[in-house]
Amino acid sequence: MDKQTILNAGVELAKTRGYRDVFKRNIATVLGCGMGTVNYHWQTMDALRKAIVIEALNTGCRQIVAQAVALRDPIVKRENLSRGQREKLDALSIA
Repeated sequence: MDKQTILNAGVELAKTRGYRDVFKRNIATVLGCGMGTVNYHWQTMDALRKAIVIEALNTGCRQIVAQAVALRDPIVKRENLSRGQREKLDALSIA
């Protein structure tokens, strides 16, 4: 199981169950692996959530980004994003 597979599962989980329900345990369950596997690649939930939001910005998945913004997740604060990521956020007309 690699890092990208875990990230992809997190993105799909956010799409189907909502950004709020993305937890390492849920991802491990979906993938049929142990928590140790997820923790090996993603030491913190913040790092995983940020990667999910970045992936959503890069692919134009407005649903995930909008949920993160609505939850006031610090990950999507403008000062925590790169210039390119801020431009993508603006292009989605969310914040």
